[in-house]
Amino acid sequence: MFTGLIEEVGTVVQIERKKNFQRMEICAERTVQGMVEGDSISIDGVCQTVVELSGQCFWVESVNETLNCTTIGSMIVGCGVNLENPTLAGGRFGGHIVLGHVDTTGSVVRFESDGENRILEVETPDKLARFIAPKGSIAVDGISLTVVEALTTSFTVAIIPHTLKHTNLSDRQIGNRVNLEIDVLARYVARIIENSG
Repeated sequence: MFTGLIEEVGTVVQIERKKNFQRMEICAERTVQGMVEGDSISIDGVCQTVVELSGQCFWVESVNETLNCTTIGSMIVGCGVNLENPTLAGGRFGGHIVLGHVDTTGSVVRFESDGENRILEVETPDKLARFIAPKGSIAVDGISLTVVEALTTSFTVAIIPHTLKHTNLSDRQIGNRVNLEIDVLARYVARIIENSG
C-alpha cells in the first residue's frame, strides 16, 4: 500500500522489450536506500516488484497487462518517473490509500497557470466518472491529489508549486497520458450501493 506522497523522481536508464514483456532499469538516490529484491515500488502509480539491484539502480519487470493498461509500456530512456516505497505498518500516513493498481489512463486536456498554482484537467473514460467527486482523492501518476471539479468527461486538480517541483508533473503536456487510480473507498461505496437494491 502507498500514500501518493512521492519520495523522489527517478530516471529510466535502460529498457529491454521482448513482445509482451519488459524489463526496465531505474536509477534514484534516496528511494533505493534499504531496498531489497522482492520489494514493491510505485512507479508513476504502478505497483511493481524490484527484481534486481545494482548500486543506486534497480530493475522491474512488466507483463502485457501492465504494458497495455498503464503508461509503463510507453516510457522511454531518460524520462523521469515518480517513485514511492510502500508504507510501513505503524508509519506516518499522509495523502490517501493508494494501492498501485491503476484503473486506466487519462489524457491531459488542460494544464495552465492559476496564480502560483497550476490547474491540471484530465479527460477520463465514462466508467470512472461516477467514482470521482469534488474534494475527493485521486492518484495521478501515483500522486495523491484532491479533485477540484468533477466534470462529465474530465476532472481538474490544483497543483501547488511544491508538488510541481518534486514530481514529474512539470514534464506533462496536453495530450500526454497519465495513470489514474480512483479512491478505493469510493469503489467500495459504489459496490455496496449497487448490491443494496
